[in-house]
Amino acid sequence: SPTGRSFVAVAPGAILVFSLADDATFAPFDVDEAVTPKAALDALHRRDPGKALVMALQLADDALATTVLANVLPADLDLVLKALPPARAPALLRLLADRLEHDKDLEFYLRWALTTLRLHGDALRDDAAALRALNRVLLTHSRSLLSILDDNDFALDFLANRPQPPLHPGGAASSGESLI
Repeated sequence: SPTGRSFVAVAPGAILVFSLADDATFAPFDVDEAVTPKAALDALHRRDPGKALVMALQLADDALATTVLANVLPADLDLVLKALPPARAPALLRLLADRLEHDKDLEFYLRWALTTLRLHGDALRDDAAALRALNRVLLTHSRSLLSILDDNDFALDFLANRPQPPLHPGGAASSGESLI
């Protein structure tokens, strides 16, 4: 790597990944020479987002997977996730939790998370870490939304219960006052 903190050794029948970082997530299982970032982008351009997503998750490339997610049409969400192998669902859920935490497009990633849970719930049942990550992010968003809701409720209550200026017989407010 450019930092000198990791390197890869390739031997006949094996790929060895060495890293000083604790968060190294590359797992070359089921990866062959055809699975590359370029191949994933090519699959995306050929309108095969399911294949592109699987490749991005196999490579553990979050930026590439996020690009793939952004290019999936909402109508194709079920189809793409049905093509996802159940073994890749935990990695996708962790990515979605991260995107929910750091991205502003809450509804978009919530749709992905809900559909992933609906279609791959059985595969996710045994991955408590992915479920906890998603739960933590959802609780954070819930708290912030409840705070906004309380503020809006208070403001609406205030506006609804404020005294109205008296009306004169002609239906107009007294001089110097205006109706809002």
